[in-house]
Amino acid sequence: AADAATIYEQGGKASTNAARQLRGQHRFSAGGEQATTDEDLLALEDLAYWDRYLKEKKSGSIPPSPGPGPSPTPGPTVCNGLTERQRQRRILDEITASGVSSRQDVADDSSPQGMALDWITNEDEAQLCPDDDNLIQRYIMAVFYYSTDGDGWAECSAGSASVRADNDSDKKDFKEKGPVIVVLEENSARGDDDDDAEQLTRTGDGDENEEGETNCLKYCRKKCCKGTDNGGDRLCYEPEDLECRADCFGETKCDRKEAKEELEKARRKRDNDSDSRDRNNEKKNDDKRKKKNSKKGGRDDKSKDRRLQNAPCGAPNSAFPGKTPYLSGSSECEWAGSKCDGKDISVVGFEGNDLGGTFPAEILALNKLRNLTLEGGRTSGTIPEEWGSGVWSGDSLQVLDLDQNRLSGPVSDNLFNLETLKVLDIDENRLEGTLSSRVGRLTNLVFVEFEDNKFEGTIPDTFSRLTKLRTATFRGNDFSGSMPESVCDNRVPDGLLNILTADCAGNNPKIECDCCSACF
Repeated sequence: AADAATIYEQGGKASTNAARQLRGQHRFSAGGEQATTDEDLLALEDLAYWDRYLKEKKSGSIPPSPGPGPSPTPGPTVCNGLTERQRQRRILDEITASGVSSRQDVADDSSPQGMALDWITNEDEAQLCPDDDNLIQRYIMAVFYYSTDGDGWAECSAGSASVRADNDSDKKDFKEKGPVIVVLEENSARGDDDDDAEQLTRTGDGDENEEGETNCLKYCRKKCCKGTDNGGDRLCYEPEDLECRADCFGETKCDRKEAKEELEKARRKRDNDSDSRDRNNEKKNDDKRKKKNSKKGGRDDKSKDRRLQNAPCGAPNSAFPGKTPYLSGSSECEWAGSKCDGKDISVVGFEGNDLGGTFPAEILALNKLRNLTLEGGRTSGTIPEEWGSGVWSGDSLQVLDLDQNRLSGPVSDNLFNLETLKVLDIDENRLEGTLSSRVGRLTNLVFVEFEDNKFEGTIPDTFSRLTKLRTATFRGNDFSGSMPESVCDNRVPDGLLNILTADCAGNNPKIECDCCSACF
């Protein structure tokens, strides 16, 4: 006879040894495909479980076995009679059965999927059961966190300081000011709330600065947004507001590049030089710690110290007022950057929150997701080729905004299966290759930006099928040939296409375009 801990330890050692033998023999083929039986894979998964158990026992977090004694009594049960081990196994089964992640990824402790599984089964304060309706959604959001280097975010990382809106005035302030939400109507030219106005300027009549330039942020918000305060600081995302602003930006021919430069100047003015130097030094130190810890197989917790200098997550002056940090015990609908319709995630929005890593395929398995805005970060890798196919079909997605990151590689044809898209914004990355003619499937698009990448080849004439399109930018690439006449036919006043840019300036332009609103 032996107590439960001894049984676990003996079983764990046996399982670990067997799994290590399998891993050394033939875990996966050279091509990365599964080369083991289901029984072998279960043993491989047990390796991670027993390794964790034995490490915890060795560290003293689990009391040592008292040695031989009376027969063990059954352990405590959870989730309608499941033991903790059964609960963990059932959660794994639910996740793999959903198809959102491969069994290989989930079985890898060092992958975002494996880390998310470990968190949701062992660390999550919510302690979900296998049959909870939001299990898969919560798992996906955890994968997103780990995949984008969540511990290195500027605000609202796991465990960061937070403030909750506990009184009516704070809740009212949160309702009016945040988070960044995109609401699109059919005639909207652009969906993300602040980017239209903040990053566009124009010349002509209106509110002018000392140099005689007109600021679209001030002009168009003053014209369109109802009940703005402090010169229009309130987010302007009501459908009628967006429609008005779309027309305003088009009528005033706002110049996006000049406005971005203006915005950067404002941000530099806001942040004094000493603070900037401190952030840069802290970022370098964080990177060094992460690199050092990754060699040890550990996670970097020290990078969280930097964020204590910022406003607490959820504070009125933070980027996410009224929200909670990621991986907190609250509903994932309350996490920073998230908005739900009922219990389903409908918006995931981050702008300039220093997201890194890569974008996971899993995020488009959220079947009610309408808005995915992840701009202004340090995220690299490719746009997941799974997006637009299978369980990652993104059937409800209307806004895909990934600009100002470090994305590279070609754009998969699958992306053009996202036929509900109204906004596709992937400018200022390092994307390359040609644009597929399948772009003509996105007939609901009203705004698309490809500028400042490394695209080449000709512009597909299937763009002419996008008759709702109001803005299309191609400049800053290596496109060649001529702008298709069928695209020019959609220009105002005969069509809705108001802003059309390309590298068509000079005596020897990269592309010929007689109908562009601006040539560069």
